[in-house]
Amino acid sequence: MKLYEFPSGDTVHKYKKSIVISFKGKRNVLSTGPNNGGFTTDLSAVFNNDANPGDGMEVKLRADTYREHMDILAKEDLGLDPSSCSGLMTVASMDNSAISTLAYDDFSVTSVATAGVRNNGGRIGDPASWHEKSENTFEDTTSSDTKKNAIGCGETKSMLFLAEQIRTFQQIYPLVQFHIHSAIADEIKERIEKGTLDAGLLTEPVDIGKYEFFRMPQKERWGILIRKDAELARKETVCPKDLIGMPLLMVKRELVKNELASWFGDYYEKMQVAATYNLIVNAAAMVKTGIGAALCFDFGMQFYDNLCFVPLTPRLETGSVLVWKKNQMMGAAVKQFINHIRNTL
Repeated sequence: MKLYEFPSGDTVHKYKKSIVISFKGKRNVLSTGPNNGGFTTDLSAVFNNDANPGDGMEVKLRADTYREHMDILAKEDLGLDPSSCSGLMTVASMDNSAISTLAYDDFSVTSVATAGVRNNGGRIGDPASWHEKSENTFEDTTSSDTKKNAIGCGETKSMLFLAEQIRTFQQIYPLVQFHIHSAIADEIKERIEKGTLDAGLLTEPVDIGKYEFFRMPQKERWGILIRKDAELARKETVCPKDLIGMPLLMVKRELVKNELASWFGDYYEKMQVAATYNLIVNAAAMVKTGIGAALCFDFGMQFYDNLCFVPLTPRLETGSVLVWKKNQMMGAAVKQFINHIRNTL
């Protein structure tokens, strides 16, 4: 039964329990088959054979070796010349086959795939929606799937640097869209692991052993966000002793809390923590109502008219990093955006 014909004239047929691709001319073939495997240019056909005799039954060869078995199968069952074909055995049913072609510009890729094995599922590569001309360039296409870069971002001034990189990148590639997901570092890392985010802008301290990363050029300075009518608002800086008796809103992340505990030193046990938070906007609303002071970065922005920022002394600063998973296949737009930042730093 004929399943498909390529523009080149090559055909895909199903015979009994095998799928056979017959070549109309010379083709470059890379095969892992036992007969004529490796890279060849003189094959007339390749095939995949369903060798499953039934659930719980043993697959039996028709010869002493796998290669001899495949030669017999090619000649007797499929009518092929064993010297000019290559084949494989599987326990996936040839009835569960799918053929799909995706094309862009001057090339196309056709996949002839079979399914039916419980542990043979997988996902590979990118859809054919970008065309990589070289290692350093790519072209936008009409597909929206690969034109979106998803980046998780913590609350940090380094977002201004990242935003500038997005602006200059979109001047070159205006069809690339960005999705920014605001969250704390732990959630961003979890989403990167699951593949729902391409990269993340994380504030330190953070474990980056699994990731490639760029360190951002700007440091974050710690201080307190406090109402302007509070006594501490009149100070140029505040030290650990100044915060004794002041209800504090503390960040939720344990690694950051440990860093703040080191800054407080012996005074840490005397601190009064009124609440924890993960987003400063919500903490600012609590400070506005008079709950206490929020330990946070200097974001250089006015949350509410009646609030102000007072830096800590001794000075406490935190760095930030842009991370992405090591050894992970990325879409062309993400890869190019990372290269864009690399050329800026």
